[in-house]
Order: sequence, then C-alpha cells, then structure tokens
Amino acid sequence: MKIVIFGIGYVGFSNALLFSKDNDVVLIDINKARVECINNQELPFYDEGAKEYILENKIVLKANTSSGHNLKDVDLALVAVPTNYDESTNNFDVSKVISVIKEIREVNKEVPIVIRSTVPVGFCDSYVEENHDNKIIYLPEFLREGKGLVDALNPNRIIIGINQNIKDLNDFCLVLKGLLINSINNKGVESLIVSYKEAEVIKLFSNTYLALRIAYFNELDSYVNKLGLDSKNVIKGVSLDPRIGDHYNNPSFGYGGYCLPKDTKQLLANFDTVPQNLIKAVVDSNLTRKEYIVNDIEKRIKSLNIVNPVIGIYRL
Repeated sequence: MKIVIFGIGYVGFSNALLFSKDNDVVLIDINKARVECINNQELPFYDEGAKEYILENKIVLKANTSSGHNLKDVDLALVAVPTNYDESTNNFDVSKVISVIKEIREVNKEVPIVIRSTVPVGFCDSYVEENHDNKIIYLPEFLREGKGLVDALNPNRIIIGINQNIKDLNDFCLVLKGLLINSINNKGVESLIVSYKEAEVIKLFSNTYLALRIAYFNELDSYVNKLGLDSKNVIKGVSLDPRIGDHYNNPSFGYGGYCLPKDTKQLLANFDTVPQNLIKAVVDSNLTRKEYIVNDIEKRIKSLNIVNPVIGIYRL
C-alpha cells in the first residue's frame, strides 16, 4: 500500500517504521530539520530500538515538507499531528488536524483518512457531519514516548472508531486491521471496532487511569515520607496484591510527558455536566505533588546553609 503520514512526532515516526517494512510510506512535516533527518536516515529523536529495526529490515524512510503529489494515488492517509490542550477553551486545539484533513481532501477526495492524534469526545462525529466526509477513521494510539516503536510493534489492543452505518468504512476497517496485524509482532492481539465517541472516550479514560495510578502512589509516598518510613517497603507490600500489581507504582514529581497532563484535563472538561469527584482529584493531585516535592527540596537546601546552591536533575 501507499501510505502518507502527517507528523514526525513519536507517533508518526513509530507508525512510519511499523508500516515501512511492507509498504511505501512517506512522512510529511512542516519542520524542515526533521524532514532532513529522515531523508538522511538519521533519527530525529530517541526511540528505543528504532535504529536496530531500520537496519535489520533495511528500511529507507522518505519525508517531505509538502504533501503535494504524494496524495494523488495514495491508499491511506494517517494524521499524527499534535493536539495541545488550550487552557483558555478547556479543549484540545484540533486546528492542525482539521488543516491536514482539508489539505488531503483538496487533492484526494476518496482516500481513507486515519486520525491517530488524540481528539476531544465528539470531534469525529462533528467533523464528519459538518463536512459530509464519510471516509474518516479514528485509531487511538497508546504509545509511550521513547518506546513508541516497541509499543507499536507490540500493542495491547487495537481500537478502531468509525461511523458503523457506513458500509465502506466497515469494509475498510477489515483492510486496516489486516494492515496492522501484518505489521506487528503479537498477531493474536484483541481488536475492537466501536463508534467514534466510544473510541475517543477509551483513549481519554485509559490515559487518565494511568495518571490516577501515578497520583495514587505519589500521595502514598508523600504520606510515608512524612512519617519517616521506607517508601519502597510500603509500596512493595501494597503491590504484592495481584489485584494491584507492581506496575506504574514509581513515585515521582508527578505525571508528565506529552499525553497524560493534557488528556486528564480534557477528560475533566468533558465532565462539565456529569457529577464526579475522582477525575478532578487526579488533576489536582498532580499539582499538589509537584508543590510538595519543591517545598521539600527548598527545606533541605535551607538546612544546608549553602550560598547559591546548585540543583542537579537526574534522568531528565
């Protein structure tokens, strides 16, 4: 298949590697430096195992700053551009997603467009209804930064969101699912075809649960530190319960990265007319943890009586 991917972030880059093994893939990005890196067969940023994967599979990546002729006879267009959270509107900024879709449609009216960018609940339904575009698929990603390729090759599930009343989309879902299964390692991974809104909600609640676990163990750590106890011992004792498990139990400054902060805020905004306590607590807890750690560091520095102290950050 001929595939065009918009966005050379960790999602677009890992998807390009995933599909380049057996397909003709072109990456599109307005960032000239990243495009040059791709065309020079250099990694634009760190991604675990990417270099080895490229060499092992003899992959030659191609990139461009303009979609142009790449869209005329393409079989699939994949959108993986950023959707940053806008604090003023309490919503994801989807302007880049819309801009890319319009760019594609100006050249090719028929190619299926797969959105991998995280979007607010209701975005796909709204866009399809307003633009009468019946070839939009939402394929939420569940990749970790720095481990995008590892997670792309070994997904724990495949969620495909479509308008299930459109026969052509249902037919293409089988093609898309086959394309994904053919490219990944765990061929038996479970897949689920759902409505647009259900896929959008699955994405936001998945990331918010991960943020909730981080917030939980951070608050455990704050409490245990206040008592002067060994946090590792307490966490190990709690995590030995198989219903809890020993994953995502590492205390830190708080949850960060690109997805969790914005996805939790977006989900909270979606709860504006729904009673809730937990989602807001997750968002608030992250700020509380940062302030707690910063205050603790300041107290320790003052106790040392050092003039112009230097603070080092380990594993930034």
